[in-house]
Amino acid sequence: GRFPGPLARYLLAAAVFFAGFSAFFGPLPAYLVDAGYATDEVFALFILSSAASAVSYAAAGTLASDRDPLSLQAGALLFRSGVFPVVALTSAAVAPPLGLVVVGAFFVGIGVSWAIIAVTATGLVTELAPESVRAEALGAYTAIGSLGGGIGSVLGGAIADAAGYLPAFVVAGGCVAVGTLVAVDGL
Repeated sequence: GRFPGPLARYLLAAAVFFAGFSAFFGPLPAYLVDAGYATDEVFALFILSSAASAVSYAAAGTLASDRDPLSLQAGALLFRSGVFPVVALTSAAVAPPLGLVVVGAFFVGIGVSWAIIAVTATGLVTELAPESVRAEALGAYTAIGSLGGGIGSVLGGAIADAAGYLPAFVVAGGCVAVGTLVAVDGL
């Protein structure tokens, strides 16, 4: 009751899209190794994604101040929802070393999208929260992200074990798409 409806819906959306992120990233390293990538190549892909995020934060902040943050975030989320299954298909279809370059390009996009999501999310929570509960709302966002991440990791791993990696990555992308729809509809 302390959070207004739009903030509560956004926090619900965040739980769903964070679950989707982890449903993808949880089983991804094992999938890439099974697809023929060496563990050091997998590690390099994750570093590449993190580096792309790090160098994109300032640009994401500038974009968020010049454009509608919700639209930016929705675009970044929808990119992720589509690219998660594509990474799985590409990783299996294009073997290293060429596959490393192609999949690496996707990881750069995933990293840039994270910078946009991270920057716009804190701005959206701050904007949606009344001043009296702003700090609490930001803390709730962080906790919900962790909770969604834990649930998503279990979900992605369970689906990968039961039905295979591609279904897990499709579900991950679906969770991100649903989270996007809840966020956009609620605001």
